[in-house]
Amino acid sequence: MNTNQTDIMSVEAGGSSDPKLFDLKDIFLLLRKYK
Repeated sequence: MNTNQTDIMSVEAGGSSDPKLFDLKDIFLLLRKYK
């Protein structure tokens, strides 16, 4: 996953726009939400 995609997902989630603050739990929760 590249940083641009992570940044977009973070913004859509209403979280921080900084991908460095995006941890694996947040990513897994988003993947579940979009499935």
